Amino acid sequence: MKNYVTAILLSILFIACKKDDANEGVDPIDPINEVIYQLSGITNSNITGEARFVRNSDETTTIYISLINASSEIHPASIRYNSAQEGGGVAVTLNACLCAESETIVTSLDNGNPITFNEFQEFDGHINIYESDVLDDVIIAQVNIGSNSN
Repeated sequence: MKNYVTAILLSILFIACKKDDANEGVDPIDPINEVIYQLSGITNSNITGEARFVRNSDETTTIYISLINASSEIHPASIRYNSAQEGGGVAVTLNACLCAESETIVTSLDNGNPITFNEFQEFDGHINIYESDVLDDVIIAQVNIGSNSN
């Protein structure tokens, strides 16, 4: 009986080792499922926060914005082309931050071109958060995203 148990344990160990050998040298796939960007205040606004890009199962992206030190007013938000330093047109109109929070599921740019979570990782853009619907040219927070985030 003792030899029988020993033989079973050795067989299990041998199979486990062979399984590991089969995967030797292969990097496991470890996809990024979330990217967080830290928003910085503009024009002495003292508003900070974060923009979280989360991969959905269909490769679309949910963007969560959470502001700190913002008023409870409605704060429009958008993803714009180019870096924040360069400025650029609106690429994606995000849901406005209401009570300092926003959630937007993004499947395409405003021009209709589809965009995936992975494509956002290389996107040449930035996020702007605005003072209000009335003061939509006053930026209170922003962050570079995608290829500009480095």
